[in-house]
Amino acid sequence: VPRMALVQSELVIVYLMLSIASGITGHDMLEILVPMLGHAFRFATPENEWQQLFVPFLPEWLTVSDPSLLSGYYDGELPLYTAETLLGWATPVLWWSTFIIVLIFGMLCINIIVRKQWIEHEKLSYPIIQLPLQLTETPQNRLFQNKLMWLGFGIAGALALWNGINFLYPILPEFRTRVRSFQVFTESPWAEFRFHCIRLQSGLVSLFLWIFRFHVGFSFGIGDLCVCLVLRLVYAHYLGFHI
Repeated sequence: VPRMALVQSELVIVYLMLSIASGITGHDMLEILVPMLGHAFRFATPENEWQQLFVPFLPEWLTVSDPSLLSGYYDGELPLYTAETLLGWATPVLWWSTFIIVLIFGMLCINIIVRKQWIEHEKLSYPIIQLPLQLTETPQNRLFQNKLMWLGFGIAGALALWNGINFLYPILPEFRTRVRSFQVFTESPWAEFRFHCIRLQSGLVSLFLWIFRFHVGFSFGIGDLCVCLVLRLVYAHYLGFHI
């Protein structure tokens, strides 16, 4: 091993930093938040009645409603570094940044509260840490010598690569691994119940089967479905439907 190479403890720190950064800026966080700042104003139409249903209730200091700014964001050809553009986005960005900082600080406080009980007293094993530990095992990295791991990685990577090429060149067929949204009911208020993003992700499925028993993973799925159902009921009630 070269003298300047990182040891396992240093590689784990890099992994943790990337995981935290990815959790904040990645899927279902800033990836969704930034486009949502002006989505309701940009795509409100007489058919969906967003302008009457909830646009008046959206705080101006948390959203971007200026048509010229939204046109530049969605259509392009508008310089970012101008006083008008920066000031138009500054207020919601600052408020949401403050909220995210407070949210993350609260999560860190919860971690500090439960750390001693979970680690020192109950001595939880944290099975999810086994993946980065095996990835960063420097003397003899057995994970990267595992043929089954490379087989699974190759299949998942090939699917992702092919669908990425399909996104750029739609003439190629797509291997569907997800259904982003489908509607079952057509009458109000049940029309508000749409099932989102049902997908087959081999990596997540394998990880859950590796870490948890089947009934635990199944309970996660049922719990997520129940939470989604309750949120939809609250949303329908908020729109004035009596169920």
